[in-house]
Parts: sequence; C-alpha cells; structure tokens
Amino acid sequence: MSYLKFSHISKRYPNGADGVDDVSFEAEAGEFIVLIGTSGSGKTTLIRMINRLNTPTKGELTIQEKNIKKIDAISLRRKIGYVVQSIGLMPHMTIQQNMMLVPNLLKWPKEKQDAKALELIELVDLEPEVLERFPSELSGGQQQRIGVARALAAEQDLILMDEPFGALDPITRERIQQLVKKLQTELKKTIVLVTHDMDEALKLATHIGVMDGGKLIQYATPAEILKNPATDFVANLIGHERLLAAQQQNMTVGELMKVNPVTILPTEPARKAIEEMRERSVDTLLVTDEQNHLLGVVNLALLDEYYGHATTVADIYSKRIERVRADDLLSSIVGRLLQNDLSYIPVVNQDNVLLGIVSRRNLVELIYDTVWGNDVTEKAITESEE
Repeated sequence: MSYLKFSHISKRYPNGADGVDDVSFEAEAGEFIVLIGTSGSGKTTLIRMINRLNTPTKGELTIQEKNIKKIDAISLRRKIGYVVQSIGLMPHMTIQQNMMLVPNLLKWPKEKQDAKALELIELVDLEPEVLERFPSELSGGQQQRIGVARALAAEQDLILMDEPFGALDPITRERIQQLVKKLQTELKKTIVLVTHDMDEALKLATHIGVMDGGKLIQYATPAEILKNPATDFVANLIGHERLLAAQQQNMTVGELMKVNPVTILPTEPARKAIEEMRERSVDTLLVTDEQNHLLGVVNLALLDEYYGHATTVADIYSKRIERVRADDLLSSIVGRLLQNDLSYIPVVNQDNVLLGIVSRRNLVELIYDTVWGNDVTEKAITESEE
C-alpha cells in the first residue's frame, strides 16, 4: 500500500499557465522523496498540494489511500510537519513555545509538552537551556535545527521541507543535512523535500523526482538517475562531473557492506560484552533484539563509565548511533564516515533490521584503489589509521 500517491495531478492558473502538468508518482512510508528542478518547474507547487496550501485543478492526491480533499484542511496540516527556508520562528516566543505550537493547539498537557521539548532538543543536538531562549539569541544553524524539531513535535509521520537549507553556510548546511537524514532513518518519518541542489538530492533521497516546466521528467532512485538519466535536461542537471564519477564508481552501501557484524542482546550480562570484545578483538558491539533489529551500541568507554553500576547490557548501551540503508549511494555516506572519524556505520533495511556494516577501512581502500590503484592502497590505509 502506497503511503503517498499523486495520480495525474495538474494545476492550471487563471491566466492559463500550467503550474503542474499531469504528475503521477507514489512513495512508501518511511521514504525520503526529493523534488528537484529549476525555478518555476512546479516543485514547490507540488509539495504545497500535500498540505492543501495549493489545490489541484485535476487529479487525485491520497495519503494512506485517503483523498486529502475529504480531510479537513486544518486537521490535515496539524498532522503534517512543515519546514521552510525562512524557518518562521515567532520572535516573541521562547524556543520551547515555538516548538510546541502544534502540540499546544492539540491541547497536550503541559507535562507532555515539557517532556517532548526535552526529547526533541536532545535529538537535534542542542542543550536544554536553549528552550528558554528567544530565536534572536540563536545562530542561523541553531534556528534551523529548531525548525526541524518543531516539525517533529506533534509526532507527525509526514514532514514537508521546502528549500530548508538554502540560507545556511556550506558547513552548517552539511551538518543539518546529516542530522535530518539520521532522524529520518531512526524515526522512520516520510519526508518530501524541495531543492535545486543536486548534491543535496543525491545525498538525502531514496527517490528523486526531477521537475521541468510543470512536468515530472524522471522519478527514480539516486543510483538509477545517475546511471540512466531520462533526458538531456536530467543529465545537464546532474552535471558532467557527477555522471563521470557515477560511471567510475556507481556503488551502493550494500555492495561494500560486510555481513555478520559483532552483536549482543540487551539482556546479556555486562561482563559478557567485555568477554565478546576481548574474544573478537573489537572495542564496540552493536546491540540488537532477538529479531536482529538494531537498538544501539555499547563500547569500551560506556563499559568503563557504567560497569560498576550495571547488571545487563540494557543498562549501559547508547541508543544514539548512525545507521544507513543498503540501497543508499556509497557517495552519500562518505562525509559521515570520514568527517566524524567513525570506524564503521551499521547498515539496516527499512524495518531497522541489521544487515551488516560498512567500515572506514574498506571505504578508504576503495577510494585509493579507484583513484591511485592497488599499488599504493596498503600504504595509504596504514597512514590513514595512524
């Protein structure tokens, strides 16, 4: 069953111009859909139809097989998170009040709002004291994180993002992109994002919709679009350098993934974690349940800090861990793996079942093989690890 479905959607304005022309595509729950195109291509018009800020002239748009025309517009918008480039924080409200706008309208009890605010501020990597500040006291990057947190506040399953990172400097933009991708994967939200940045689309999307002149030119995975652009317009939007790189190294995470990572159940004694690390010569263990769903990670630092106060692994392990999907492009995770100095990233499927890991060593080996050849690979890896 499709979670979100556009069926022959068109939007014609009174002057006769077509904002959107016969667009059809669908997305499953938990996908990250990116709509990309030049200015005036119809991508923003399309996304604003989802929360009924724009009304289609023709066609049907459904969420969980319900025609949105039959859902009250106000009720619909309260069930959908919305992040825009300008963020739209209320200057006279504290950060917590801004974040809790929709929950407050839904009449959540104060205790529930306070708990949710603390949970969200931790999710977006900000300190709790930020909640009492006003927007003017925060940097642009911090405000954008609050915009993301606000979109998650009412526990909506669908999040819309319209050019959310356009006003940020490159370094902050990269960090917020990584944050959003991590949250989307961990929380299994369905996200539809509008951008004009192909690098951003390739990095974040499970499917990309390329728009031009109101038409959907191509709708496919990043790997498929890089391998087989449907038209010259799509190829030009991707760019010659990206296409050349894709021809040389169009790999997914699954192709480099190593299976059978070292895992442990949360019910195991804490001492068992130490024994496993010693026996397998590793300093971290992935924590999974009996169905192999990824729960978190336990490492030597956590064991050293909490060992005397813990009985089982459940008392120690951290739930905060990077994870990627097997069908993600390998190029989309290089920054996270190298810049954050991680030794590996777990690979999961759409249901958060652990499939394997992609390691820093294997990635470095692949990069050096591709660029310089096998003769210098071992030397380069050794220098990288030192």
